[in-house]
Amino acid sequence: MSKTLAEVIKRIDEIAVKLEQDNDSLEESIKHFEEGVTLTREAQALLSTAEQRVATLIKQELSTDTID
Repeated sequence: MSKTLAEVIKRIDEIAVKLEQDNDSLEESIKHFEEGVTLTREAQALLSTAEQRVATLIKQELSTDTID
């Protein structure tokens, strides 16, 4: 199941809080950091897809306006 942008951002925030608390071992902190990097890439992909969809919609709207 793919995650929503809100879910990804929420998890990134949770990881950031966990890392700031500094209660974990170095190994656990590295695992959290790696997860954060992966989630950041997921968020970037989701945003890129949304940006492309918006650009397509705008282009279609502009084409429709030109025809009318």
